Amino acid sequence: MTAFATGQELLIRYTFDEESGTARDTGSGVSSDGILGPGAMRIDDTPGDASPFALDLREPGDSVFVNGGDSVEVDTLESFTLTTWLYLEGLNADQGGSGNVRLIAKQGPAPDFNGFSWNLNGPNAGERGPDNFRTGLFIGGEEGFAFAFAAEDAFADEWAFLAVTYDGTQLDENVGFYYGDEGTEVYLLDDFFEDLAAGPVASTAGEADFGIGFT
Repeated sequence: MTAFATGQELLIRYTFDEESGTARDTGSGVSSDGILGPGAMRIDDTPGDASPFALDLREPGDSVFVNGGDSVEVDTLESFTLTTWLYLEGLNADQGGSGNVRLIAKQGPAPDFNGFSWNLNGPNAGERGPDNFRTGLFIGGEEGFAFAFAAEDAFADEWAFLAVTYDGTQLDENVGFYYGDEGTEVYLLDDFFEDLAAGPVASTAGEADFGIGFT
C-alpha cells in the first residue's frame, strides 16, 4: 500500500519499502515518518512487484494503523490529491471492528471535524464487501463540515489504484474519485465531479495525527 497527499508538490509519501521499523516519509515537505501500530506489518506482495514490501493491515483490532504524527504539511490545505494502492481482502466491521474505515486521514473531533478523512464506505448497490465498496471524502473546512461519495462503486478483489482530488477554493464540482488497476488506466468514476461545500481544510494542528488505516 502506497499513500501520499499532494497539492502543487509532493507533501507526504510512504512506500513501505522498509522491511521493519518506522515507515519513512519520502515526500518533499517536513518529514512525517510513520510509526506502525502493533498490529500493522509488511508483506512482500506489491502491485506489479514494484516494491519489496507493502503495508499489511489485515490483523483485526484497533492497533492496525500507521501514525504519521501531527504533520503540519497537511494542515490548512486549499486543495490536495490523495492516492493509494489497495488490496482489500476483508472488512474490519466483519471482524468486530469499526465500520468507519479510514484509508488516509487527519481529522479532529466533533463537532467541527476539522481536517480530512478518505474512507471506505458501503456501496451504492448490493452488499458491502471487499469486492464491492465505494470511497467517500469528509472535510472539516472553513465553510463547515461536509462530505461526498463516489457515485460509482469500486470492485477491487485485486490490487487497485484509488485516488481522490479536492479543490477547496470552490464549493461545487470540486471532488473527483478515481479508479484503476494493474491492467486498467486510471479513470474518473462516473465521469463527473461531486460537490463538497467545505472550503479550505481547517487546521488540525495540536488536535489530530495524520494516519493510514485509522478507524
